[in-house]
Amino acid sequence: MRHLRRLLPAALLAATALIALSAAPALAHAEVVSTAPAAGAALHRAPATVDVRFSEPVQAAPDAIRVLAADGTRVDRGDAAPVPGDAGTLAATLRPGLGRGTYTVAWRITSADSHPVHGAFAFTVGEAPGAAAPLAGADRGADPAVAVLVRVARGVGYAGLALLVGAAGAALLPGTSAGRATLVRQTRAGGIALTLSAAVSLLAQGPYAAGTGLASLLDPDPLAATLSGRTGAAEALRVLLAAGLTLAAADPRVTPVPSPGGRWARPVSYLPFVPLVALAATFAATGHSAAGRYVPLALTADVVHLTAMGLWLGGLVALAALLPGGGPVPPSSALVAAVRLFSRLAGWCVVVLVATGTVLLLRQVDSADDLPSTGWGRYLLVKLAVIVVLLAVARRARAWTRRHAPGRGAGFAPAALRSMRRTLAVEAAIGAVVLTLSVLLAGSSPPSDRAVRPSAVTRGAAYDTGGPGGSGTATAVLTPRPDGSTAVDLTLTAAGDTPARPAEFTAAVSLPARDVGPLALDLESVGPGHWTASTTLAPKGAWRLVLTIRTSDIDGTTVTVPVTGP
Repeated sequence: MRHLRRLLPAALLAATALIALSAAPALAHAEVVSTAPAAGAALHRAPATVDVRFSEPVQAAPDAIRVLAADGTRVDRGDAAPVPGDAGTLAATLRPGLGRGTYTVAWRITSADSHPVHGAFAFTVGEAPGAAAPLAGADRGADPAVAVLVRVARGVGYAGLALLVGAAGAALLPGTSAGRATLVRQTRAGGIALTLSAAVSLLAQGPYAAGTGLASLLDPDPLAATLSGRTGAAEALRVLLAAGLTLAAADPRVTPVPSPGGRWARPVSYLPFVPLVALAATFAATGHSAAGRYVPLALTADVVHLTAMGLWLGGLVALAALLPGGGPVPPSSALVAAVRLFSRLAGWCVVVLVATGTVLLLRQVDSADDLPSTGWGRYLLVKLAVIVVLLAVARRARAWTRRHAPGRGAGFAPAALRSMRRTLAVEAAIGAVVLTLSVLLAGSSPPSDRAVRPSAVTRGAAYDTGGPGGSGTATAVLTPRPDGSTAVDLTLTAAGDTPARPAEFTAAVSLPARDVGPLALDLESVGPGHWTASTTLAPKGAWRLVLTIRTSDIDGTTVTVPVTGP
């Protein structure tokens, strides 16, 4: 145990430092699909509301949408909230009587994987006197100290979960009943660590999402906003479950860990795993698995992954504590048999970790080239390398158990015990590094973020109606949406880069290869020479955008712009 006491604090200290140094703001899954008004729009009159539509349901942070005039005056009513029936769109009401000028919209939300996302865009009303100067605080990132606190809390939470699951798993092994007091102490330590980390995460999520500092940790408004969303509900449940297990471990009348029976425990002894699996689910519900593709499959795989991780790494700590600390007293044959049985159990945990990890990896990565090109991918590659080292050390421990199988010797030399304890200590310390890398992965943006981000396609073509002032350029920006539709943004620019003002302008889409169309677009004018529309480019194929422009009763032309369907 001396080696375990030396290595674990050092590993945990290094882990905390690594988390702190890497706590840069991470990208998240939620992306802006469209805004109303559109970014850069020039409007004849001020809109009544500002809408921001995202690629997935989001949670509104305090002051989720702020609309600022050029002088920094706030012109929205502070009532930003999801649109009824559409949790992926936020709307904010503007104050009446807005004058001409440029207005900046700063938005901030919490995505489905609990990451804060923020951004800004601008629009003008009337003839703007000039572009708005950058506004201080219009797009604040997460406070660095709060970001570090969130990551450290998650890392401590992972460690607490591993201690709890490992103690419960070790208690199911035959031969560990004599060390029941040791397992109870590990359960208490894990419960306390998990309770405190969950409470800190719950308090820090609001400031983390709002971009405020540590001084707002106890502010009731961010806490209320957090509790109103799915992330807050999951973290609150984690606090309650962890606190309940901690209190159970502190009460001698309550059995906090399962009771072994025979080679394997009786079915009723597995009941304590129900809250432990629920605790793992609270981590999965606030991570990358909660957003993106195949969410139900990802959540299930993540819960199984975390539980297997806890059985393996937490079980290592439990066995290291159960083995005698030295001296002439060797461990009982039953305890050595338990170590051998755990070695086989750990092997199955590795199989489960590889299988579930593969599911989670394939969901996030479309190509192996994505791994070295992103922070998330580099963390994953390092984690895989560390796991290979961990497996090599685990193989050494398993070789020890084979050499000391029952019937192969009357006793166990102190030197052999010291060797086994050293191996377990090294294995547990490497496990702490794996947990640290898991925290860094949870706080980084996976490559699939690029896959869910709408990819806008811009097409342009010159036109000439043949009459005076009839020449210019037509530009179309087509942005695929997650629901399968496509947002169409059209601009007509006359000579001198001024907005064109045609007498008549229509647009349609067609798919000649399938004899589809032309399908007329319902154009909405959002400013001089600027229109928006929505369409569906299905089935896939070489779609065409047909623009009809008339500048007088007799002067007109039709421009065909090739477009590739999504």
